Amino acid sequence: MSALRAAAGGLARAARAGAPTPAARRAAGGGGGGAAGEAPPGLSGGGHAHDVSEPGGRLFGEPIRAPGERRVWFDWEYAQYAGLATATVLLVVGLGSRPGKSFKSTVDEDAARRVADGKF
Repeated sequence: MSALRAAAGGLARAARAGAPTPAARRAAGGGGGGAAGEAPPGLSGGGHAHDVSEPGGRLFGEPIRAPGERRVWFDWEYAQYAGLATATVLLVVGLGSRPGKSFKSTVDEDAARRVADGKF
């Protein structure tokens, strides 16, 4: 309920400051419902306000490298990739060499036990 009061309070303050309410913006045609392919007034084509600057960098702050330039690994990446490779090898070797725990061997053991008990 407090979030509703805060939202209502924010709308009231905006109305006192002279800013149009969302309902007034929609009624004036500025609520995103313009003609197809037309951005509402005050917004660019992507739906961002003009005063918002898009980030100019790359993902995770990686610098743009020259063609042919190799990426330098961070210190933690060596241990990360070595640990992942070791875990993969241990899982593949360990699960591949476990003794007779396939579905067929389990069913065969169960059937032999039932035959020996006379329940089959």
